[in-house]
Amino acid sequence: MKHPAFTLVLSLVIGTAAFAQTEASTPRVWFHHAKALQFVREGAEWSYVKQHMDGVQFFIDTLSKYPQDELKELVQVLEANNIKISVECGGLLEYAPLDDTNGESTARIELAKIENLAAAGGTPDFLNMDGPIRRLMFPGEGKKGFESVDRCADQLVIYMKKVRERYPEIQFFLLTNFPNWGWKDTPCYWGTGENSQGWGDYAKVLPVVVEKTKQAGVSLLGVTADNPYDYLMGLQGSPKLDDPKSVDWMKRLRELEDYVAAQGLEFNLIINSQRGGDRSAELFCNDTLAFLDAYRNAGGAPTRYIVESWYREPVKVVPEDEPYTMTYVVKRVIEKVKGEDNKL
Repeated sequence: MKHPAFTLVLSLVIGTAAFAQTEASTPRVWFHHAKALQFVREGAEWSYVKQHMDGVQFFIDTLSKYPQDELKELVQVLEANNIKISVECGGLLEYAPLDDTNGESTARIELAKIENLAAAGGTPDFLNMDGPIRRLMFPGEGKKGFESVDRCADQLVIYMKKVRERYPEIQFFLLTNFPNWGWKDTPCYWGTGENSQGWGDYAKVLPVVVEKTKQAGVSLLGVTADNPYDYLMGLQGSPKLDDPKSVDWMKRLRELEDYVAAQGLEFNLIINSQRGGDRSAELFCNDTLAFLDAYRNAGGAPTRYIVESWYREPVKVVPEDEPYTMTYVVKRVIEKVKGEDNKL
């Protein structure tokens, strides 16, 4: 028979471990909308979201133009509520020189834009680098891009090191517009490009970036997937695919998460709806919640859900209890993944 004191200690240890496991497995929820300054405007009501949300992400160009007085107030609110700050940036820019100075040039350009946050007393916890490999390989406007992923990744390493010189604690995510890439033996959503894989096979691109950054001592913290609901469900038309629903887009996305997890990296999923963003806040909300349910039912378990809109809708950010505002959507997502509705 075990001694009662031993049983008590063992119970406490097991209980603590179970609590830690639950905390680690509960997804975090981030907010991302260009009109985040509505948070600090008169009458803003988002107390539930403020208490339970984990991060706010800013578009770098929008952030650079925010008025200092309102941005400073917003930074103070975020810090007071332990809400992390992320900046969505390019990582590498197609309008910087398309040569081996691109990484350093891009860092200089983007750090200058982030200074508006620093001047307001804020420090970015994360950078979400949106499509840096694509930007150099397919710069558009008739420009000649880089011909190898390795060379792009080398420039990304330079960029990340330069950013770390300014912000030593910052962490990096690699953001991919996933439907625009092929994946293994599947096409991109548009069915264009060599082997119908658009910008190429992301299953071959991602390992290069992961390994290059790791070897250089600036490892990625994780990968962020941008894959709106319409594309996940094959609802958008495609110029080359006769029936987009013939491709299992959910399977592709789940395989991406599984690969990322196998590398010991975090996986972030942007959840939103293009058709909702173009048509109505109500449709945006309903599609976003349907996305969340479908992905969880498929076994998905991201580290973070990023509720993001770069579309026309939702126009309003607050109040959180008014149906179909942005914080209303975020609140519903939080309730599903953290609250009483946390079930499949």
